[in-house]
Amino acid sequence: MKRWQNISIANKLILSVTTISLLSSLLLIGFFTSRVGSVIPEGVTKQLLATTEKYAIAFERNLDEVQKISDTIEDTFLRRIEGQPLNEETVDAVLNDMASIVEALAQNSTQGNTAYIYIDPEITGTTHDVYFADQEGDGIVERQTEIDKSYYATGPTATETKDWWFGPKESGEPYWTQPYIWYFDNGNAVNFVSYTKPLYYEGRFIGIVGSDLRYDDISYLIDNVISADQGYAYLIDKDEVLLSSLK
Repeated sequence: MKRWQNISIANKLILSVTTISLLSSLLLIGFFTSRVGSVIPEGVTKQLLATTEKYAIAFERNLDEVQKISDTIEDTFLRRIEGQPLNEETVDAVLNDMASIVEALAQNSTQGNTAYIYIDPEITGTTHDVYFADQEGDGIVERQTEIDKSYYATGPTATETKDWWFGPKESGEPYWTQPYIWYFDNGNAVNFVSYTKPLYYEGRFIGIVGSDLRYDDISYLIDNVISADQGYAYLIDKDEVLLSSLK
């Protein structure tokens, strides 16, 4: 799995005679014209370029929001823990104190309605996290149950990469995951793409902060970004694996 780099999507527009593509190292959204073997009229080309730019700006705005949520959680935790020992009592107190901030960030998100911070259980010997999400799909976020310590101990498995945690922990850098299914406390499941970044205190990795994009919303964008008479849209990951396409 490769890491996502902070590249401006709006500046990655590629225009050729037959294709227009929107490129980022996380996702690649392509627009193929249906006029194979013929010259594309100038008006159609301009329309496709305008559509690409419109969705590029909107998509980059979504990515920025997720990153800002993560940055806010990171800054809040580090300010409140500064000068204090990293023990179970202190970490628990700081997280509970900032829970309302995490809740507000999740509630006000226009993307996945999620916001979270997870502390590495190796730090205190127990699990500590604050995770708010809209598990009912009604726009109201709720705090989710803490993940069991065994989740971290078992590491990635054949069926669950857990790259939202192990990606930033192992790379030491912000990380975009592949789409994955997440189950809430009530059993509901949603397809997410997560942005998580490592949390460091005094040079030591102590956990991650992050937020999510609903992958179904990204798929919807692909399905509606271009009209059928102009061509079709597709979404692939960095390894050129097809994730979604307009059929």
